[in-house]
Amino acid sequence: STGDWSSDVCSSDLFFAFTLSSFTSMAFGIDIGALKVDDDTPVPFAVAFDYAQGRMDARVFEPTWPITELFSAEGRKMRKATKTISDFAYGIIDQRAKDVQSGFTSEKGAGSTDLLTLYMALRDEKGEPMSRKSLRDACVILLFGPHSNRLLICFDGAA
Repeated sequence: STGDWSSDVCSSDLFFAFTLSSFTSMAFGIDIGALKVDDDTPVPFAVAFDYAQGRMDARVFEPTWPITELFSAEGRKMRKATKTISDFAYGIIDQRAKDVQSGFTSEKGAGSTDLLTLYMALRDEKGEPMSRKSLRDACVILLFGPHSNRLLICFDGAA
C-alpha cells in the first residue's frame, strides 16, 4: 500500500535500476520496466546486464578465462547473459526498423530522436545502412562503455 515503509530498499539496486532505465530510455527510446513498483519480478535484461558487468570485472584478474569459462558454471551463465542481452538488442533494433518502415514516430513526439535512431540513419561510403549485427554491437557499446570491447568478444557466439 502507499506509504508502507515496512519493506527494505537496497539503494544500490535502486540506483542500478534507475541508471539502466534512464539510459535505455535515452539511448533506445524504451522503458525496460526496471523501476516498476507494482511488480518486483526482475527484468531479465537487467539481471543479464548486471551479471555480465560483474564477470567482465572479474575477468581482469583471471587471464585464463577464455579457457576456464568454456567448462565452468560462470562461463555457461555468461553465455546465457550475452544471449539475453543480444536478444534484447536485436528485439529493439527489429521493432525500430518496423516502426521506421511504417512511419511511426517516437512516443516522445515528432522530431524526437534517440541514439539508436541516429545509428540506423547512418550510411557507409556506398550508401548502405549499418548491418543488424553492427547495430547490435553499437547498442552493446552504448550500454557497457569501457567494458564493451571485452564484451563484444563474448557476443560473437550470440550473433
